[in-house]
Amino acid sequence: MAEQYDFVVIGSGISGAVAAERLAKSGVHSVLVLDQASHVGGLCRTQWDEDHGLIVPIYGTRVIYTANSTVADYLESIAPFRKFEHRLRAMVGTETYAIPINLETINRVYEANFDSRAARAQLQIEAAEHEARNGSMQDAAISSMGTRLYETFVRGFATKQLGEDPSKLSDELFKSRFPVRFDAEDRFAPFADWQALPVHGFHGLFDRLLGAENITVRMGVARDAIRSAIGICRKAVVYTGEIDAFFDFSEGPLDFRDNVVIWAPVKTSEAQKVAVLAHPDIDVPYFRTHAPMHLPYNHNAPASHMTLVGYELSGTTTVPETLRNGVAYPYRFLAKTRANIDRLRRYQKLARAEEGILFLGRHSIPSPNIEQSIALSLDAVERIKERFE
Repeated sequence: MAEQYDFVVIGSGISGAVAAERLAKSGVHSVLVLDQASHVGGLCRTQWDEDHGLIVPIYGTRVIYTANSTVADYLESIAPFRKFEHRLRAMVGTETYAIPINLETINRVYEANFDSRAARAQLQIEAAEHEARNGSMQDAAISSMGTRLYETFVRGFATKQLGEDPSKLSDELFKSRFPVRFDAEDRFAPFADWQALPVHGFHGLFDRLLGAENITVRMGVARDAIRSAIGICRKAVVYTGEIDAFFDFSEGPLDFRDNVVIWAPVKTSEAQKVAVLAHPDIDVPYFRTHAPMHLPYNHNAPASHMTLVGYELSGTTTVPETLRNGVAYPYRFLAKTRANIDRLRRYQKLARAEEGILFLGRHSIPSPNIEQSIALSLDAVERIKERFE
């Protein structure tokens, strides 16, 4: 790997791929993309399943939604997209509810006919009865939605997804994940003017992002080789890997949680009726299920009596017998405990002091969605261009 490159991008997820595409197009520059993974795309990865005639989001459903016209215009310049307004539902017992929680959901849970003012008053009464203890996610949730909605929709789901009881998680997690609405709006992201998915799946999008002749992509690269590759970069490095590993764990290792999506065939007639279904009940082993038959990149899929459903579980959950023959795709994510977020901030301070290296991606920035990741990458490339042009 002695050849010199103008730019080196570590990681081929959405942050790294967008940065590589922009750097390659910004002039006559050579770009090297390195990743330990066996495939590009990170958690956005999709792939074709021949047996069921479906494009499958192997790590779970990802939808791009944004009010940022710069991001929308950029994506449409890269690949064709199809509009898709995401509507998430939660199954509690045998009933399904709109999520995020809206006025209809509140009234169904309370078996009431509240208007928005009465609903707010009810939740405020419950919130006032709660004694905040430690500024946790649990405290933030109950202060916002009261005890009944918290116990019904948040506690079990968050415990299963994030690997900790919400009483031990940072309060910063609550508002971005569990908003409460006092109207009938049931879209997941009503604030977003642009909501879409790539027509040919995310793997089609990544083929476009990384397809330029002056981009070299190398997958399955060992961590030591990735570190040494920084030395063959003439101008700047974009690093989207795990930030603690970059600094040799000088502030201590960050805590990561392991989850898995297991894909199994089901009868089409018995599959869920929405693309994504949350499962807050604590006795249900999985916290989310995915039915890609409902996603726009599968709207032209041939009719079949069998389809695929993805079951998303914590890595610490015992896999149910019914799923043990499924195809599993494990992934890891940054634990959102307060101590871990504090440690991450210390690493971010070190990162800001690095010359010629920009840190992006979900391992350096807590919980960015796809739109935020793209916007940050576009901004980072502009800063790089200002320096070298």
